[in-house]
Amino acid sequence: MVLSSLGSQFAVFGPILFAVLIVVAWRAARRGCEQPECRLLAFSVPVILLLIVQALLSRALANWAAVAYPAATILVTAELLRHWPRLFRVSLWLHLGAALVITIAPLFAKEANRSDRS
Repeated sequence: MVLSSLGSQFAVFGPILFAVLIVVAWRAARRGCEQPECRLLAFSVPVILLLIVQALLSRALANWAAVAYPAATILVTAELLRHWPRLFRVSLWLHLGAALVITIAPLFAKEANRSDRS
């Protein structure tokens, strides 16, 4: 259940973005963090941890963590642009590609249904 919940968070937030969030949170827990970074972590990490606990106890849906991701997006984007700009571009293109597939796939499904009925 927990691995499924974590995997779904990788899918919802994005594999690169969620991995960087884990790295930033781990680093902050070990070395501390500056005030803006700590505030953004405080708005995102507790929600994700709460949903992991919820997944242990019962059922938790992946989209329940959506409230954590506005702050996490700001934090992770700043981190990527500061330290890994190439990885930021890869993540951006990955998300744009996923958005394109999500947008276009229903059009092909409708067209396939029309041709099946003919």
